[in-house]
Amino acid sequence: MRIVGFVRFFEKIPSNFYRGEMSAEAAGITAMLYTLNHLAWHLWERNSSDPLIDALNQRAEALKAYAALHEEGSAIFRAID
Repeated sequence: MRIVGFVRFFEKIPSNFYRGEMSAEAAGITAMLYTLNHLAWHLWERNSSDPLIDALNQRAEALKAYAALHEEGSAIFRAID
């Protein structure tokens, strides 16, 4: 699903001091990258050999590859830095 139009989101991420505006799609990619990272770390704290950790990391890397080609890729990477 892709949200199109003039919808813009203002992102403020206190943990890395990011502030900026991005499209709904870029905001969704950013949120998903944070979610995948959080889940992987949460699983690792419980059981560092859980195979789901690798699966989550692979999906995060695939999404980062997509984000690198996205027109707002630089904003996405600044937001997750």
